[in-house]
Amino acid sequence: KQNSKKFYILPKNSAVISYNTKIKKVLNFLKKKNADFQFITASENNAWLLNIRGEDAKYSPIPLSYILIEKNKKIIVFCDLKKIPTSFKKHFRGIKFIDLISTGKILSEIKNKRFVTDKNTCSYYFEKTILKNNKILDIQDPIYNFKAIKNKKEIKNIKDAHIYDGAAL
Repeated sequence: KQNSKKFYILPKNSAVISYNTKIKKVLNFLKKKNADFQFITASENNAWLLNIRGEDAKYSPIPLSYILIEKNKKIIVFCDLKKIPTSFKKHFRGIKFIDLISTGKILSEIKNKRFVTDKNTCSYYFEKTILKNNKILDIQDPIYNFKAIKNKKEIKNIKDAHIYDGAAL
């Protein structure tokens, strides 16, 4: 049976940094590296970037998705559209939600551009699709470094989570 549980947005008190601020960080990184696109295939990085969660993995709040960010701020989220409520779409004005099945087709239509992708999570199929008409820069997905830096609220949340986890265990 297919999991039909919807994606959801983190409450404001959990997500201290807005998704717009995080996207600006990625766009600045693309500009610095002279890249045209970032194709994010690690669902946990997509969850962090948009402050969203899902229930696509057992015991982990992962929303199965890919995100394509163009340096001019055009953003596409590839996912199971049945998991995207209307209110969710309205929250992300200017972001397009497209069915996962179209990922390869859309990537194959991009030509003569420079991409940042994560070699550890990008599938061979998507890598070959991108490389057919484009260049992949040998750069790690910057989101790993962005999300590693925690602010006071995030540190407090981590400590609280460990206390609840310890009590549950």
